Amino acid sequence: MREVLKLNPTPVLRTHRLFDSADVDETRERISGIMQPHRLTPAWQAGPFRAHMDFVRLDRIGFGTIGFGAMEVETQSLADYHLLIFCLRGRAQAVLPRGEVAIEQTRGVALNPGDRLLVRFSEDSEQFVVRIDRRLLHPGKGGYRLRSAIDVGRPEMGPFFRQVQSLLADPDMVALARSDPRLALDCERFLVSLLTRGQGDVASRAPSLAPGAVRLAESYIEAHLHESITLDDIAKSVGVPVRTLQESFRRFRGSSPTQALREFRLDAVRKGILSGEGERGISMVAMDCGFNHLGRFAAASRARFLERPSETAACRPKNFRHR
Repeated sequence: MREVLKLNPTPVLRTHRLFDSADVDETRERISGIMQPHRLTPAWQAGPFRAHMDFVRLDRIGFGTIGFGAMEVETQSLADYHLLIFCLRGRAQAVLPRGEVAIEQTRGVALNPGDRLLVRFSEDSEQFVVRIDRRLLHPGKGGYRLRSAIDVGRPEMGPFFRQVQSLLADPDMVALARSDPRLALDCERFLVSLLTRGQGDVASRAPSLAPGAVRLAESYIEAHLHESITLDDIAKSVGVPVRTLQESFRRFRGSSPTQALREFRLDAVRKGILSGEGERGISMVAMDCGFNHLGRFAAASRARFLERPSETAACRPKNFRHR
């Protein structure tokens, strides 16, 4: 009989308490700030409502625990991220297109961008979630869809879970990764490789590789993100009509050319802030990367990275420099 790995990712997470609440609406709002807008429907439970969430993010991967008692959670379409859900205690039931999947200490579920989320949690449940940005699994190549069912005790998944637990038991390692985007990316890529290998080297790829127009458009965006480029400029650079380019991005990237431009710019600003450029002013770095409306930049940056630009700058050690 095989030994089942017991998830215990909490040592670092307990020091990153995002909120405690006795209000369902506040709980919904605070979780939405990390994930996306969704519906929370409390079921009957003994005693008053209490909720909490712990969350820590490296860069494109975030880890969290959520407890809110007996609850149904629903959103019609997952945004631009993959979501892994496990139960540290209690249990839950996820409603998927192919049927219901039980979530407990030994089994979890993986949801992909575009998937409907409908999960019912027991009163005694506390969930452990892993949020993976779409672009980490879609790095300019084909898209990936993770298999929905995750067996915690599957030997092939052991390296992934052990690495996650090792990371979340080491506050110094987490702090270092959060302060160094290169180290964070290396760590995240390693975790994603372990996850996809554990699932059988990824459940399925997108129907085909993204067409050349999409890849060329991304290259053009990356090379010209500091300039005042438009959707027409991007389409002309690759020689296709605007509507064709938009449809290709929608099909193969799950986004749009203008969204890709904004994400490239946000990534460039974050990299600049963490490399020390922010010392001359975050607004200057943002404007250099093509943002002319600083209020919109700040809102977009907080939505993408779950922290304000000033908080990003505060994470960087004063003696840290990129070489």
